[in-house]
Amino acid sequence: MKNIIILSPDSPENGMGGLGTHIKEVLKRIDTTIYNVTALCQGAADTTYQDGKVKVFGINTAPTMGLATDGFVDTFFIQTRFVAKYYELLAAGEISAPDLIHVCDWTTAVAGEELARITGAKTVFAVHLSINNYISEVNELFKINCTTAKQIEFNACRKAVKVLHVSKMYSALFPFNFFSHKTAVIYNGVDYEAYGNAEAVELPGEHAVKILYVGRFVENKRPQALWSINIPDNVDLLFMGGENGGDETMVQSLKGLAAVNDHVHYLGSKYGQEKINIMAAADLIVMPSAHEPFGLVALEALAAGQNGNTILAASFVDGLAEFLTTEAAINCGTERTTIEAAINKYLNMTSAEKAAMRAAGAEIAKQLSWDACASSIQASWADVLGVTTTATETETETETAQTN
Repeated sequence: MKNIIILSPDSPENGMGGLGTHIKEVLKRIDTTIYNVTALCQGAADTTYQDGKVKVFGINTAPTMGLATDGFVDTFFIQTRFVAKYYELLAAGEISAPDLIHVCDWTTAVAGEELARITGAKTVFAVHLSINNYISEVNELFKINCTTAKQIEFNACRKAVKVLHVSKMYSALFPFNFFSHKTAVIYNGVDYEAYGNAEAVELPGEHAVKILYVGRFVENKRPQALWSINIPDNVDLLFMGGENGGDETMVQSLKGLAAVNDHVHYLGSKYGQEKINIMAAADLIVMPSAHEPFGLVALEALAAGQNGNTILAASFVDGLAEFLTTEAAINCGTERTTIEAAINKYLNMTSAEKAAMRAAGAEIAKQLSWDACASSIQASWADVLGVTTTATETETETETAQTN
């Protein structure tokens, strides 16, 4: 039995974004006859719960928040909470010294490096959001701080035995292309059957067409471009997502708009079956991101379309372009004018055209499963640890990354 510790800056319990969903779905599918997995995950409380046969320890980072002048430096204080939690659990006999540490993103890389140093464990570095390739989307102050973060990210890749990416696009970018010899690309997945079992719900608003945004409220996701459009008379705009992990000012602006415009509705955070039901009830899900390592919401929207209602409009940037096609989704770009054009295209599509687009999207969603994703991650662990498994090849797009 090999001991694995996963370090994540997002929680599988009411996560802030795609990483939380990723961790939750992978943990469900761990082969516990081979791996003893413990997940340490940043969250809102010091909670402990069992996800299948895997223990998840939530790390409340509130005691460290505000100690620094900005959120970037707070991240470094948070690293101490991860290391302290490890020692606490070790002393209580609730965790074993790891054979391997699975580090998610630069925001847990410092803690991962320290735990590897004191335990002698190997590390796998999983890149879900590259700080090096996110810099153009952040403010000038954060760009200065990103210089340090870039170095952390690079060193995490250098010291890891294996580097995991969620898209070929990311793996081919500088500086990741230096590490192609130890890189694997493992796409995210979707619970296709869960979206097929969506329950009928009535969405807010008095207008016939329901257009939905799903995700965090940050600049690079471009929700503000959607709410600034000239809204057609028969359209309601719905925004689903929480304040955690996002721009509080942006959320307050949205709430203010919703208070005075009966076409705009803020739904807040939704999880589990409720989230699935809402996505499957929407007529059009708009994802105008300027930057997407993979684009999990897009894949979920394609799966939601199997119910005969939902169409996806996305920006086709970065990782999105690796699985989206113009047969399966509308390209909405990232700006107000391009979003308006995409919505107009949707409103003028025939029923037959919509049905064909949903069918094409559903076929893509069928091919990318969480079973395949989890299997490929565990195969990477086995490769690092020299473990022999009986796992078979999956149908997912998982392969050694080839650089440009």
